Amino acid sequence: METELRRRYDLIPNLVETVQGYAAHEADTMTEVIEARQGAIATHGDAGAQTGPENVLVEGLRHLLAVSEVYPELVASAHFLDLQRELVTTEDRIQASRRLFNGNVRDYNRRCEAIPSRFVASIGGSARADYFEVEAAVRAPSSVKID
Repeated sequence: METELRRRYDLIPNLVETVQGYAAHEADTMTEVIEARQGAIATHGDAGAQTGPENVLVEGLRHLLAVSEVYPELVASAHFLDLQRELVTTEDRIQASRRLFNGNVRDYNRRCEAIPSRFVASIGGSARADYFEVEAAVRAPSSVKID
C-alpha cells in the first residue's frame, strides 16, 4: 500500500502544475493540495495515524479536480487527461491494496479474539489492529465533449 500511496504523492505535483498553468488565480486550492500532500507524506505509523492526513489529501484532490472542470481548455489538455488517467489507475491500485490490507487486519483481529489464540495474543502483547479507511480521491473520468 505504501508503494501506491507514494505513487499518488508523486503524481500530485504534476497535476497541480498543470492546473496552475490554466487556473493561476486558484492559488488557495493549489496551496491546500500541496500542504495536504506534505502532511500525508510526513505521517508514518499504523493505519489509524495515516487515515486523517490521507482523507485531507483526498478532499484536496477532489477540490482541485472540481476546479479543473471549470476550465474546458484544461479538461481538453492531453497532458491533464494523461495525469488524470494515471491518478485513476493509482487510486484503483490503492483501493485494491486497502481491501487486501483490511482483509488481513480482519483475519488478524479474529485470531486475536478466538480461543485459544486469544491467550497467545495476550501473552505476546498483540492487540487489535486498525483498518485503513480512506475514500478514493477520483473515479474514472467521465467522457467530456468539448465543442
